[in-house]
Amino acid sequence: LKTMETTAAASSTASETTQQRASSASQTPSVWSMLKQFATRLLVIYAISSLLKSFRQPQNVSKSGTTAPTSTLLSKNIFPNGMEMDITFYVSEYENHVDYARPLWRLESIYYGDWEAGEKQDSVFFYEGKIPCPISVQNNASLYLHVFVTKAGKSADPKANNYSKRYTIHRWHQLNKYRRKRYQKTQNLLTGKTEASQADVAKAEAATTEIISYWHPNLTINMVYDQSVFSKDSLPVPWSEMLLFDSVSGDYYPIVFFNDYWNLISDYQPLNSSVSTLDLKLTYSPLSLFKWQLYASQTMRNRWLGGIAGGVGELFEENEDDQDSIKIALLETSPYLLALTAVVSILHLVFEFLAFKNDIQFWRERQSLEGLSVRSVLFNVGTSFIVLLYVLDNETNLMVRGSVFINMLIELWKVPKCLDVGLDTTSRLFGVVPKLRFKEKNSYVESSTKEYDMMAFRYLSWLLFPLLGCYTIYSLVYEEHRGWYSWILDRLYGFLITFGFIMMTPQLFINYKLKSVAHLPWRMLTYKFLNTIIDDIFAFVIKMPMLYRISCFRDDVVFVIYLYQRWVYRVDPKRVNEFGISGEDLQKASSSSSSKHRIIVDADIVFTCLYRFQLSGLELSRERNVENQKKNTKAISNGEDDDEGDMDLSRKPISNPTILWNGAVLMAEFVLTAPEQFYKKRVLELGCGIGLTAICLATAGACVLATDVNDDCLKLCRKNCDENSHLMRSGGSVEVRRFDWSAPAEVDWSSRLLPVDVIVCADLIYEIDLNETLFSLLQNCVRSNGKKTTIYFCVEKRLIFSASAFGVCSPAYEHFEEWICEMKNEKGWSELWQVEPP
Repeated sequence: LKTMETTAAASSTASETTQQRASSASQTPSVWSMLKQFATRLLVIYAISSLLKSFRQPQNVSKSGTTAPTSTLLSKNIFPNGMEMDITFYVSEYENHVDYARPLWRLESIYYGDWEAGEKQDSVFFYEGKIPCPISVQNNASLYLHVFVTKAGKSADPKANNYSKRYTIHRWHQLNKYRRKRYQKTQNLLTGKTEASQADVAKAEAATTEIISYWHPNLTINMVYDQSVFSKDSLPVPWSEMLLFDSVSGDYYPIVFFNDYWNLISDYQPLNSSVSTLDLKLTYSPLSLFKWQLYASQTMRNRWLGGIAGGVGELFEENEDDQDSIKIALLETSPYLLALTAVVSILHLVFEFLAFKNDIQFWRERQSLEGLSVRSVLFNVGTSFIVLLYVLDNETNLMVRGSVFINMLIELWKVPKCLDVGLDTTSRLFGVVPKLRFKEKNSYVESSTKEYDMMAFRYLSWLLFPLLGCYTIYSLVYEEHRGWYSWILDRLYGFLITFGFIMMTPQLFINYKLKSVAHLPWRMLTYKFLNTIIDDIFAFVIKMPMLYRISCFRDDVVFVIYLYQRWVYRVDPKRVNEFGISGEDLQKASSSSSSKHRIIVDADIVFTCLYRFQLSGLELSRERNVENQKKNTKAISNGEDDDEGDMDLSRKPISNPTILWNGAVLMAEFVLTAPEQFYKKRVLELGCGIGLTAICLATAGACVLATDVNDDCLKLCRKNCDENSHLMRSGGSVEVRRFDWSAPAEVDWSSRLLPVDVIVCADLIYEIDLNETLFSLLQNCVRSNGKKTTIYFCVEKRLIFSASAFGVCSPAYEHFEEWICEMKNEKGWSELWQVEPP
């Protein structure tokens, strides 16, 4: 080793280029909307319940532990328990005026705090009848219900002699509701005909938004029976709006609450000139303070969300059909099933977050695409984009748009993990903007995964394209649309909702062909499978068409097949996973602590001097074939024996590719002493030999592409890598590939080998002709790589006796030095190369 020179490294910097950069069973929209509503309701209820502490009677505790007096003004209920009341109901077209001589309904001798009054002893009273519909109401005016609660025997009319202001409560409520109706022009795109009336078509052409009055016949009037004491100065919403205080005493009146929560949106009927009478059913019942908080929280929820959004509450307005779905579920579902629904709703949110977290983690740490369907990822990007355009075209609320947009960004983030994305400066749009360049990654191109992926999508296209064609033709012929753009989006979106689950099948096909599922993100899939089970529960709880319920189970079929494949292709100790690690390797690593600290390599020839090196605490072991050693170290030319191989006898030296070369050991030692330079880097090794350097690079966390031209060498390299795979760091891997670079100009850099971060050349400088080929190869590689590339050389200064030089010389090493000097000094080279010590 006295002839060994210090390791030299050449670092190459390519010309400046732009940095490269570019994800599930889909969530059922109705289920997600319901989960969002449940979470929002729970949050609002919790907030209101927490605020109760501030309006309860405050107590100041002294240091001695006794209650100290407080100066805060406390308010109590004006109506004591047992006080006899009269409740009178009026209907009026005016908000602040009623005809006291014409009451609609009157309840007498109702005792405040009595929960057992009435025929059924539940304190519930009913009124049912018909009222005339005023002409003004037929023309979109309002109609009000006025409720007067007075002490028994007192009048509600302020002008009456028996009127008592202190013991009179007056509240009113608008009976009709206004809703916007947007007119959109739709027609058959082929015939131009429409089923809408001419009036509606005219309104649609004028982009009219009409305000329509709607009527619901049912209304419940609740009076809160409670004797709590409150602090008037610390009342938040909704208490500050619901509580009325006496101006003299400061005490408060009982809360009269108009409860229309259970009125379904679908039951409201429009009011117009044809409506002469209105059905009205009133229900009076007492209500506890806790129940009132629940109803009040729902009443105030939309207003609170609007305040959070800076006053744009309409952007956060939830779908009315979703509101009805929640109410129907609460009305028609067993309480036990509802309790289960609340629990699984929370679990659904947790599983959704965990699935998202593990999906991101899986793709962030993924180094190889072996076994993964790249086309499915790209299809998901297109799907997310179509869904985003669809929700924008249908003017959905801001929360839906935001969630869809975030989902599309996540899918786009996965693209650089599957493809190499860059800018093509040689081809520009309009001669100015560089075009995007997409290239498939080498771990995908060179594996069988690409072949199976293409095969799966080819078979799938035979099914999907005819379905899509029939679906769009039927819609075009028989349905009306706003325009060609909306028709395309509607059909694509509807097709994805109906048949989108089929796009999970290419991954099933790849698993079948590879007979393995080790490459899949099983944590993420497990969480998503649990969520599909929860979706199935919702399918039974929520009222929906039977076909829609059946469609909720389609994703289950795919996940069941995944589980079946996991059982069929269960763990085989001899099968390697996507990182090249087998179960037997892991067992060896765990059973023998010493094996975790030794690199075991097999070679035909190992120089005795190599035993002098300790590779950063890793012991170098060897196995060698004595017959091969004797045969391969004997060079025969012209009948003369050159046992030492140190003479230049005008012939090509016989090279043994399965020798453990000195340069490989030195390079391996350098890697293990500076692993941070190779962590999470993609490394191309030229002339990998038996694989020692590649193994050390993988233990440093590098993704290594080990190349050589000799098949026997590649076979031995794969064997050594398999036996040492348990030492490889998380993210580290070795891919062994044949690479003949004898003709550098013919190498296809664009799809086979690049891009890389580091190039390793260990002991390749031993012949001038080979040097020229290597230098040309590296120049082409750096120019094609498109990113900064570091090249590490380990060069042995081999001294030979040359008859032409009449002495000892080292022509290959001297030629290498000349090349290094040329890179340093010659004009043009300095812009491309920068030479540094290691």
